[in-house]
Amino acid sequence: MHEEEIDWITIEVERRRLIEPLRFFKPNGAQARFLETVKKDDSEICLFPAGNWTGKTAAAIACLAAAIWPEQAEDPIFDHPLFKKWPFPKAARILTTPKEMSLTGSIQKEIRTWFPAGQYKSEKQGKLYPSLFAAKDWIIDTMTYDQALTEFEGGTIGLFILNEPPPEDIFDTCSRRMKFGGKILLPATPLTNAAWIWDRLISQDGKTGVYVVYGRTEDNCIEHGVNGVIPHKAIENMANKCADEDERQACLEGKFMHLAGCIFKGFKREVHCVKFEQSMLDGKDIYMVVDPAIGKPLFVIWAAVGPAGDILIYDEWPNYEFNKAKDPNFGVTEYKEQFKIKESVLKGQPITRILDKYFGNQRRTMGGLSLKQEFANVGLDFQDSYTVGDNSAEVETGILKVKDALRYDDKRPVDSLNRPKLTVADHCTNTIHALERWSRNTKTGKPSEDYKDGADDVRYLVMSNPEQYKSVDWDIKSLSYGVNTNSP
Repeated sequence: MHEEEIDWITIEVERRRLIEPLRFFKPNGAQARFLETVKKDDSEICLFPAGNWTGKTAAAIACLAAAIWPEQAEDPIFDHPLFKKWPFPKAARILTTPKEMSLTGSIQKEIRTWFPAGQYKSEKQGKLYPSLFAAKDWIIDTMTYDQALTEFEGGTIGLFILNEPPPEDIFDTCSRRMKFGGKILLPATPLTNAAWIWDRLISQDGKTGVYVVYGRTEDNCIEHGVNGVIPHKAIENMANKCADEDERQACLEGKFMHLAGCIFKGFKREVHCVKFEQSMLDGKDIYMVVDPAIGKPLFVIWAAVGPAGDILIYDEWPNYEFNKAKDPNFGVTEYKEQFKIKESVLKGQPITRILDKYFGNQRRTMGGLSLKQEFANVGLDFQDSYTVGDNSAEVETGILKVKDALRYDDKRPVDSLNRPKLTVADHCTNTIHALERWSRNTKTGKPSEDYKDGADDVRYLVMSNPEQYKSVDWDIKSLSYGVNTNSP
């Protein structure tokens, strides 16, 4: 090859690097996992909870650029019909916070990085930044989460990029705009506004078109990642600036910040939640636990206990969101009717009923009956919840017992020999939320009141050491006379 040809090639490569940067996109490990998920035929909502500097926004914008300019998307990861011939409406909408949409924010930066210079048009439309883009036969508009909900209505969209966690009502409005199909990409560091995403989407990973890919900042490390660009020293410096371990996990690993201080960190939906079938109650003893409080409904759970001491929380009351529930002003008779409905599925199994000893034994009026006595008067006999030292010691002892019941070896596959003692039916959402979200005040270390009711029920349950009743054939003669029946 002549020297002139080498010079020409060098110049052309540099020209393309400046003008058509998408040709040089090389995904790091986390980005590659995310883009592989986007390519799945059945993926509709692709979540990318990831640490800072993972390149999550870059991956989403590069994905859009590859769909618009497939001839420039040279990395093998884009060698797929989704990018070669986009099958959905060629309209995209990018949404994020006002800060991230500004001229110096990540969205504008990544558009300038991956869109080929001179091959698209942009308009500000009265904003301080470009808010409408046109390229080939594509239209891309941008919006921010502080806009009125009505502004998100109308139009048919084929690709949404929701950069950072959106409010739930905005997400719902966006999802209704895809009547001809499409993809929703949700790259985010889940620091705020993320609780609903955990409840509604993360729990559906692999189901109904929802896929979740986690990314760590270390995936984009020059020294330890694949195609990484961040010096390891910079990652260490960011970690050192985090206020605590919970913030560190959110910023570097994409862990959900609303779970900060979570007490039962070992609780995992994919392990501890099961699909309930009626046959799971066959031959089991039943435990029912009640936690009363002022101004709220009773929080009630039912659990089935097997011969090996395994515990399945299979039902709960109320069956609507407890944290927003108001006191239904039921008396013990109305509650008994609710319990009767719940227990109609049983086949005569014995029921052990447990009631919070503090509230249950308080007299509501001078000289009146306690709640425990009122229930006894309508035929429901409860035993008191456990006692261990003072109230603080009692709570902490119960927490340790629940943690022990949730424990399993996470380094090994879950099977009949390696599984937690305590599981929850996946429709018991209030109990699940309590186990996921009950947390400590990060300054005082004390358990919070939020989600405490459901967690208290679980505490009372496991501390009662539930077991299946075993009938015993007593040797009456031996008991009465002390006779050794085995002697000749």
